[in-house]
Parts: sequence; C-alpha cells; structure tokens
Amino acid sequence: MGCGILKKKESEMGKKVRAKLKEVRRKISGRDDDTRAYDSLNERISEFRKAYESEYPYESEPGYEHEDFLDWLNTYALSWEDHPKHRAKQLLLSTGGPEDGFIFYDNGDISYWYSDWFYYKEIELTGSDYNLMKNIYDEYLSEY
Repeated sequence: MGCGILKKKESEMGKKVRAKLKEVRRKISGRDDDTRAYDSLNERISEFRKAYESEYPYESEPGYEHEDFLDWLNTYALSWEDHPKHRAKQLLLSTGGPEDGFIFYDNGDISYWYSDWFYYKEIELTGSDYNLMKNIYDEYLSEY
C-alpha cells in the first residue's frame, strides 16, 4: 500500500516537472514544442537540399569545404546505424537537448524525429521532403 502512494507522488511530481520544463522551453524559444520540432525539420531539410543540389567542391560554411555530398554528410551527421527500437536505420544529427535525426524504415517510410527533455515528436516525411531524403538514402546510404 505504501508503494502505491509513493508511485502516485512520483507520478504527480513527474507531471509537474514536465509541465514546468515545457513552460520554460516556450519562454526561452517563444514557440511551443511542436512548432520547434517542425521548424527544426524545415531547417534540416533546407540544409540537406542545399548540400545535395550544390556543385562541388561545396563550402557549407566559411572554411568548411567538402569534395562531394558524402564528404558533407560525414561531417554533418553524427552516425548512421541500426535504429535501437525499429526495423530501420537511423541518421543521427544531434544529441543532448534537443536531439534529432531521420529514420529510414524497412517498408520505405522516412520520418524525422525531434526530442527534447520529456518531449518527443516523430514527423513522417511526404512530398518533396520525402523524395529528397529517399534519393539521398538510395544514392548514399542504402549500401551501408
């Protein structure tokens, strides 16, 4: 009986902590969590599109020249690995708070995920965003 009361108190505290973190993130960024996730996706897609469509050598930032797209990708992404929970591959772009990446599922679906303290959003890619990342997967990532 005592354990149930303790778990209830821990659960209530967890809800309060998550609500407070959500409020702090909104104050700092001026945006809610979902807006931040979609904004981050749009920034990532823009960076991938620019690098994919550029002529090489490509200077992504002053002083950072890449000989080809794969060179840029190896600099930009942190890892390309099996997803820990799904039959999929994951292109990890950042860790910490926030962290994000793309998931390439075995069935052909591609999602972008964004995670921050007690918040997780997975966004399924469609249209030109899907086509871009599918092309990148087919041309550069599928053999690994």
